[in-house]
Amino acid sequence: MPPVVTPQNPTLSSRPGYLGSTKKKGNTMLVVTMASVLGLLAIGVGRMLTTPKAAETVRVVAAAKDIPAGCKLSFANLHYVEMPKQYFKEGMLQGYENVVGKYTRTFVSAREPFAINALMSGNGGLTGDLPKGSRAITLKFTDETSVDSQVRSGDRVDVVATSTYQSKKYTKTIAQNLLVVLSTPKEALLSETGHSQDGNKVTLAVSPTDAELLSEAVENSKLRLTLRSFGDLSKAILQGSDERDLLPHEALRQEPPKAIVEGQSPVAAMPPLPPPPLSAADSVFAALPEAAVAPVKWVVEMFSGSRRENHEIEMR
Repeated sequence: MPPVVTPQNPTLSSRPGYLGSTKKKGNTMLVVTMASVLGLLAIGVGRMLTTPKAAETVRVVAAAKDIPAGCKLSFANLHYVEMPKQYFKEGMLQGYENVVGKYTRTFVSAREPFAINALMSGNGGLTGDLPKGSRAITLKFTDETSVDSQVRSGDRVDVVATSTYQSKKYTKTIAQNLLVVLSTPKEALLSETGHSQDGNKVTLAVSPTDAELLSEAVENSKLRLTLRSFGDLSKAILQGSDERDLLPHEALRQEPPKAIVEGQSPVAAMPPLPPPPLSAADSVFAALPEAAVAPVKWVVEMFSGSRRENHEIEMR
């Protein structure tokens, strides 16, 4: 029996070019993997470089709700608010101990940080902010009569009164250079707190004399505020106004006399003048008869011995 010869099948490793092909594919995968890793690293580094750092914040005391002017502050009115440090300004308060027990000088809206100028000095309320010798008086206005509710605490104003006298209206500035110590600004009127208020109220620091004058004006006149520019403390000398100041010169000119008809004397064209009024003495003695006037005479004394005689001689 002839010997059986088994054909030798070549293994994978014996195939020509196989090892080189495996190495080539492995190198390609390695390059792709490294490129992907480097790309992800580049993206991560780019994001790290472009992502801004978290902004620093600072904690300040703010209003927990709308707070009107003149309100005493307690813990119920306050809370802390975190705000970016870049918006922090000098004068903002950072602790309750600087706020509790104080009185608000101006309206403070909800979540608005408290500043030192929004509070009255001391814990005595309004009395601590009044200048020496002044009195506080509160007047009520509308938007039209209070410069569209733009009057603020610390401003200076004048008060103008329009009054009626003998059926005629007159306007006069009755008080000048008054300090505003409390007010209701427009944002307060638009808030929930301001809706319950009847008009805009302004509290002024005035002298005792001005307090009496303003109290009288409230009862008998229509008042209007005029706002002064910052730093203007001057007092003007004003004459007041009435309806004639609103009319042109032509409207105030008197009617000319009637035209003279040709051939008529100027005296005849003029209306007769009324007789002058009699005085009190003339009206009493007008009906009495005229007194008779006696002639002037000389009196001559003549002596004859011890006898004396008087003789009257009429002057001619």
